[in-house]
Amino acid sequence: AQHFLNMRFRFPPTPGYELLRRIAATFADEDVFCWTSNVDGCFERAGFAAERIYQCQGEMRRLQCPQCSNVWDCVEQLRAINAATNADGECTDLSLAPDCPRCGSRWADGGVLPNLRGGDWFIHAPYEAAQARLLAWLDESVEQRRAVAILEIGVGRNTPVVTRVPACAFASALKANGGTPTYLRVNPDPPEGTRNEYPIEGVSFHRWRDTWAALAPLADAAVTLRAAPPAAG
Repeated sequence: AQHFLNMRFRFPPTPGYELLRRIAATFADEDVFCWTSNVDGCFERAGFAAERIYQCQGEMRRLQCPQCSNVWDCVEQLRAINAATNADGECTDLSLAPDCPRCGSRWADGGVLPNLRGGDWFIHAPYEAAQARLLAWLDESVEQRRAVAILEIGVGRNTPVVTRVPACAFASALKANGGTPTYLRVNPDPPEGTRNEYPIEGVSFHRWRDTWAALAPLADAAVTLRAAPPAAG
């Protein structure tokens, strides 16, 4: 309970989120979408519109019951457990165990799990609406041949199929249909060699082997550029 509360509410987002927010704030909300494998709600806490965030791996404020497929907000339950926990991390009041409020499945029997993707038992239902909005936005971008900046920050190679590979596929589809994708990958890890982890040839692709701090000059430049009046003619 303490870990989930810390990660979801108490530990502040890194300054990298604010740098992304500075860039995003130069666009209308409907022209920005956050697609994240993080489960700590940092995009929402950094000020991004909640309906424009797709958290494909779940979120630390929900529990789920594999028995009846119930998913619920567990924040108050976590706070009650945390308040009853002593300095040694012990909670002896087992009545606070977050059993399923619908069917009564017991936490102690393994009947309740965090709503975080970790196997085929994960219940994706709370994120389906955001997923549908994201897919519609991606499809519209391809169909309307838009110019789209794709910022991939700190994705890494742990689960590239969750965000990186689909983002590369989107950039490739946009380019193939006549749109203008610009793809920036920021990650301090060594470059990858897997073919499907890069967009197709012709996409403006940039690979910065650096941390999120590299976003600072980019944010400054983007804000200045987008605030400038359009050139005559």
